[in-house]
Amino acid sequence: MMRNLIKKLLREYIADDRWGCELFMNENDFEFCTTASNKLKARNSKERTQVFNVLEMLKRDIFESYQDLIGKIKSYSTNDDFFSRNDEQIEKLINTVGKSCKSSIPYINQFKEKQSSQSLFVRDIEIDGIIEKEYDEINKLNSNYTALAYLLTKYREGKSEEYRANFGFDIIFRDYFLGDVNSLNASPFYIFVRKHLEGTLDETEKGILDNIYKTIQKTSSIGDESESEYQEFFSEIGVEFESFIGNFSWVDMMGVDLIFKSRTDPKKDWYPMQIKSKLENCYGNYRFCKNFCVGKENGDWYINEYYAENLIGKPKKIK
Repeated sequence: MMRNLIKKLLREYIADDRWGCELFMNENDFEFCTTASNKLKARNSKERTQVFNVLEMLKRDIFESYQDLIGKIKSYSTNDDFFSRNDEQIEKLINTVGKSCKSSIPYINQFKEKQSSQSLFVRDIEIDGIIEKEYDEINKLNSNYTALAYLLTKYREGKSEEYRANFGFDIIFRDYFLGDVNSLNASPFYIFVRKHLEGTLDETEKGILDNIYKTIQKTSSIGDESESEYQEFFSEIGVEFESFIGNFSWVDMMGVDLIFKSRTDPKKDWYPMQIKSKLENCYGNYRFCKNFCVGKENGDWYINEYYAENLIGKPKKIK
């Protein structure tokens, strides 16, 4: 009991910095959120795929039924500056890593084709009096398990004590994200995102959306900090690299945070690398021949070398 009280007091003390599951003061809600986050964390999570499918269905419905929301989504075009950075990065990846690992090129092109066929949620931003479109981080919901766990727990928080006591993750996930299997567009999640795009969220819902953005931005910043720290290390040891960090980077989505090669030997091959805040989150990238992943363990940097998905040797301490 005392341990739980201390945890609660600590979370209240750092209220301004809370995000994700730390937003819940109630110990039961906090524990449910943490459990949900762990379930959603799995690389091949079927639940995150289901969330993706609901978001894709909403995009299709906008084209077919909600014409007034057309401006909230953006489709790929080769002449659109919004997508030009991705085209350049894909070409860079093919001309570097693809030269030494030709088997990766079909995977890269296939990924680009898939992403090109999908539209994005965008929002309006005013720059020097001109309204422009920017990437809406709601696109990251299906891949950000922490934000999904927060959203699911927030739904559960508003249910009756009987519901909370009798139903676990699977049923609550179905009720909120999927609703009636015969009418997914009536699920509370679908309606929440649609109302966000319409600008019709009430004040409570706006607060929930703010916390979703805050959680997505915080988890992204943790990854960005790890990537920046490791890039500084690369600069110190004379390694040439190019980063693909960004909110909307297809190469990053492919599991390539940066590519690198030895600066002392310009003939050396380029290799793809992932950078993780924790070594335990590393995995081999099946799209590429030799690939690497670095992550921290007990405060030290370690590197894993892979051939496709297969780990070669043991993690090596590098910093």
